[in-house]
Amino acid sequence: MEINPLLLPYVPLVEYFGQAFGESCEVILHDLTNIEHSIVAIANGHITNRQVGGHITDFGLEVVHDPQYQDKPFAVNYPGSTPDRNRILKSSTFFIRDESGTTIGLFCLNQDITDWINAGNLIKQFTRFSTAPEPEKAPVSPVLPMVQETFSASVEDTMNNAIERIMADYPVPSQRLTIDEKKRIVERLHARGLFVLKGAVGMVAKRLDVSEQTIYRYLREVQSLRQEQPPLIGPSLPIP
Repeated sequence: MEINPLLLPYVPLVEYFGQAFGESCEVILHDLTNIEHSIVAIANGHITNRQVGGHITDFGLEVVHDPQYQDKPFAVNYPGSTPDRNRILKSSTFFIRDESGTTIGLFCLNQDITDWINAGNLIKQFTRFSTAPEPEKAPVSPVLPMVQETFSASVEDTMNNAIERIMADYPVPSQRLTIDEKKRIVERLHARGLFVLKGAVGMVAKRLDVSEQTIYRYLREVQSLRQEQPPLIGPSLPIP
């Protein structure tokens, strides 16, 4: 599998960290040249059932498009889950950039902490007193706000998760959404990089109960309003 030459020094680190942290820690190197087949090296892939040639996650799409991440070197200790939602992961991502500052790769650690959480809950049950005060919440990472990453089994699942995450803010049937609300949903999905994935326009159109041409029209309006530059990675969106 072809790989960006600038990422080659990171390849042996994948197996190194995989062995150093053990089988409960998945280590992945993403090459953002081809986001639908971005995984170029992986250790302990049994955790999320992924392998070389697999696709990027919804969070991966977001970090390479959302301006809030462009001056951040990494994101650490944010929550995620396995595709079956049965295991809890603590994830960290290092953003690999070239000399121009473009994000070209992601070096990711996904630690399965489910057993540790269960053990911690058990300890709390046996050490808690009825008069004990509520424990303070652990501080959120100072590097980035807390996010949730979903490790999907397919590109389609990744797109669906990204769409449903936005749609959760609009708890009404799609037929009852106003035109402005639908435009705002498309704008937010565009900002997260969803439309660089093949089939995204059709999936969003179906979810919003509109035609694909309507989605393309909304996108033209968004791009015209923002007067934005081409995306940092991936192919530009074909607007008919």
